[in-house]
Amino acid sequence: MAKLIERRKFRRFEIPDSKVKIMLGLGSSFIRPFLKQYPLLNIGMGGINFISTREFIKGEELVIELNAPEEGQIELLLRVIWTNPVTMSKDLVTGSEFFPFGEERHMNSPDAMNTLRRLYARYVEG
Repeated sequence: MAKLIERRKFRRFEIPDSKVKIMLGLGSSFIRPFLKQYPLLNIGMGGINFISTREFIKGEELVIELNAPEEGQIELLLRVIWTNPVTMSKDLVTGSEFFPFGEERHMNSPDAMNTLRRLYARYVEG
């Protein structure tokens, strides 16, 4: 049997009882409201997986608001990579990657990256 090669630089981790609010497309949550809240499955430095009732399309761009304990709400831009059905359920798991981090338009903020680093230290290294 072939052994899978781990390509991730950082491990994924869970944040207990955490949820993500989803907004379709890039833009401001001040102008358009978040659509729905879904359970966070896991998160890493490169992206997140969440459970949803909606099938997101590969390449679709989303804005999420992650509610993380002790960190508050973090707004992140991401792109859908894949969507798979959950066995014996109508739910779907959506895998996504974060947009790059930086100061330019359509980038995640450096503050968001720092928050992700603190969460990684708390749940993986701690």
